[in-house]
Amino acid sequence: MVLFNITALLMMIPAVGGAYALHYFVPGTPLPALIAAAGAVAFVADLAVRSQSRQRKLLHPSAGGQVLLVPLWVVALLGIGFAVHQYIQPSSVMAGSPTHAAAPAKR
Repeated sequence: MVLFNITALLMMIPAVGGAYALHYFVPGTPLPALIAAAGAVAFVADLAVRSQSRQRKLLHPSAGGQVLLVPLWVVALLGIGFAVHQYIQPSSVMAGSPTHAAAPAKR
């Protein structure tokens, strides 16, 4: 049983590094865009590795990256879906402010 494998780690490093580089070179990039960029890189990398493996199965643990028993491409799709959801219906959590701001004290 594989909870996490080196293949997934090696695929997540360029995904997260690319998102960080995007944030560094394009200041003010919204967080959902960074999450979507990292998810897209991880998705493509995992499917590329899985297409080259002998099993050629999308869910087989040794065919590609696994994170907590979930294939990396599924984790990447969840990240992309979260980013799309934040663009459609932004929440105050992504904006960096608390959900329920405290009212100012009355004198």
